[in-house]
Amino acid sequence: MSNIKAIDEERRRLDLSQHALCVAAGIDPSTYVRLKKGRTKASEGTLAKLRNALAIAAQREAAE
Repeated sequence: MSNIKAIDEERRRLDLSQHALCVAAGIDPSTYVRLKKGRTKASEGTLAKLRNALAIAAQREAAE
């Protein structure tokens, strides 16, 4: 899961809002929107934060 499209698909699969994912990842929601629209290129650090937040959300879902 290295690009924003894959991250967004996983976010939807986990039924997370963009805002909730951004808060969990510690990034500004406007950054996420710019990434999705292709207005900016994601740094590896930003992608890592998003992937980590998704992994935590997936673990929580699995524990329920």
